Amino acid sequence: MISSAQQESPGQLETEMLQFRGAGNKKPYTFSSQPQALSMKAQLDRDNMCKQMGYTNIMHDKRVVRGSNFAKKSFMGKESPAAREAEARRRAMARKKAIDYQTRAMRLHLGAPKLPRGRQNVDIQTDVHLEELYDYPVSQTFGAQTEFDQEMFSNPGTGTSAGTDASTQVDDKDLFDFDTEVTPIAEALISDAFRTAMQEVLYEDELETRARQQRALCMKRKVEEIEMKRLQYQDERLKQVIAEHSTMFDEGDEREKQRISSELTSGRVTDLLPKVLDDLSEKGLTTTTANKLESPEFVAWLTEELQADKTKHTESDEILKSMIHDLVSRRLDSYNETTDVKDIERPEELFKEIESITLESDKKIESDSSTTAAKDS
Repeated sequence: MISSAQQESPGQLETEMLQFRGAGNKKPYTFSSQPQALSMKAQLDRDNMCKQMGYTNIMHDKRVVRGSNFAKKSFMGKESPAAREAEARRRAMARKKAIDYQTRAMRLHLGAPKLPRGRQNVDIQTDVHLEELYDYPVSQTFGAQTEFDQEMFSNPGTGTSAGTDASTQVDDKDLFDFDTEVTPIAEALISDAFRTAMQEVLYEDELETRARQQRALCMKRKVEEIEMKRLQYQDERLKQVIAEHSTMFDEGDEREKQRISSELTSGRVTDLLPKVLDDLSEKGLTTTTANKLESPEFVAWLTEELQADKTKHTESDEILKSMIHDLVSRRLDSYNETTDVKDIERPEELFKEIESITLESDKKIESDSSTTAAKDS
């Protein structure tokens, strides 16, 4: 570095700046660049006020008009006294803050002490010699050939030992034979490891086989349970069907029995005829006439009459008895038997009529039986 006496030192510049600030300049600011006009883009760009500004708080939007809708609006061109006072207060606070900052900066400035009158600071060279700095200094490259099998240098600190070599006789059995000593141990270890591995593999196979058998048994048990439920349901269904059919058959048999029991037969008429004759004997019927009325011809005629009166299926014996009583009484009344029974010894006409009716009924029964046999065949 070359010293220059004409250039001003930092201390001198600082002194001049302090003198400039404290002597006659009362302004708090100094400008290092020429003043420029500010951009009026924010004031002239009125179209951007209508654009979407994103999601913001509506309370901080400049387009929102503050105040009451019913109060008197102030003109936008004029400024209110309160606004002027607030602006003056803000400027005064900013001016005071700038002065305080300038005073604190001057107080905290660490520089060289003030020079006495008639002295100044000068930059001088303090090194012994001068050295020029280069971006790419001059350099040279040298090479040397070395042999691949070059012997290493011996250690000069290691000296030769002085003494006598001696030998010792060692028997072959005294030395450790690796093959003889280690082979049995290795075989034992390998066999133990192989046996353990085989046991583990067999154990795993046994567990897998047992699990497979358990799954098969579980599946078989489930199938058996399903089959058992199905058989139980089928058995219950069969029992229900059998019960229904047995009930139907029992009802049919009972109805058939009732029909058969209610069907009018000659045996039933024969059983009821003595009771009717007993009642009539109390009214004056003779024994001879009663015996004649109990003959098969009269019973057949009586049965035919009852069937003609549509009493083939009469269940009540009392009703049948009363009907037989009416028929016998009517028959006796036609021959005037009930008035004087003792004078009549043998009613020939009555028995002839009964015989003719019996023959007709027998012929009718034979024709019905032949027709039924032909249908069955």
